[in-house]
Amino acid sequence: MKQFSLAKHEFPKTVCVYRGFLQQKYCDLIIDAYQRLEKIDNTGKNQDNLFDTNRTNWFAHDDPSVLEVAGQIFQAFGDGGVFDRIDCTKAKVYLHHSWIAESQAKAFVEPHHHGLNFYGCSWSFVFYAKIPNKKSSLVFQDKVHGKNEVIVREGDFLIFPSDFIHYSDDTCEGRMIYSGNFDTSLDRGEV
Repeated sequence: MKQFSLAKHEFPKTVCVYRGFLQQKYCDLIIDAYQRLEKIDNTGKNQDNLFDTNRTNWFAHDDPSVLEVAGQIFQAFGDGGVFDRIDCTKAKVYLHHSWIAESQAKAFVEPHHHGLNFYGCSWSFVFYAKIPNKKSSLVFQDKVHGKNEVIVREGDFLIFPSDFIHYSDDTCEGRMIYSGNFDTSLDRGEV
């Protein structure tokens, strides 16, 4: 029996975000890995789009337990039919970057994207390992469709095209996410 679900959320026209859920054990793997992994300086000139947030480097998936969680996310994404649209036998996933971040008291994530011209990736994901106040969201925004908010709970993950502008303004102290950027290629089997 599968331990996750996958739903496709369609916003008006072309905006698609894939949502799934992983069991608590995968949340625990991320929380434990965050405690072990070295944190980077995310302040001053090193500040990225995660404000008042501590985070790991860009290669959290070098940790085997973090890679296991990424594998579950990719499997759920593939089982949802995303990798099966062209007659293929399997999809290869290339995980370029991934990091774990923990929000502090006044944290927020400013609008940004991970688009093709920025990081060179097609897809991005975020997995919500810990949400102390039980509610959080990711907001997608563009000039055509406006603001589209997806409410999430612990264990949820979202996968979306890397060039979607997104942000969070309802973080809380202790919220922990695992995020990353990846590409896929389809294997059509032997010709």
